[in-house]
Amino acid sequence: MMAALVTLVVFRLAQPYAFADRTIAREAYMAETGQEPSWLYETAYSIVGLNPRFRANLEEIQRLQAPEASFPRHAMGRPPRHPLPPHQHALLWDGFAGGHRRMAGL
Repeated sequence: MMAALVTLVVFRLAQPYAFADRTIAREAYMAETGQEPSWLYETAYSIVGLNPRFRANLEEIQRLQAPEASFPRHAMGRPPRHPLPPHQHALLWDGFAGGHRRMAGL
């Protein structure tokens, strides 16, 4: 239980943009109810309420990592496949001796 509490406190301190501030709390409450929120609600929401943009970013990352996602390779953050086959790459970058040792290992 103590580890979970420490984890939450550290996350709250290390990721301040993940949490909503009073303005976001006020706007969310007024959009939901049409009334001005109380001071206690604003304080509680700003301490533990997540920022909607942070949640949207997490959802976008989850969508991009799904197996059925289709988008350009450069958006994935990994380089395109190397144009050389592995054995040519080994010979080119490891030199004659290193490349042949790797080839012998295949």
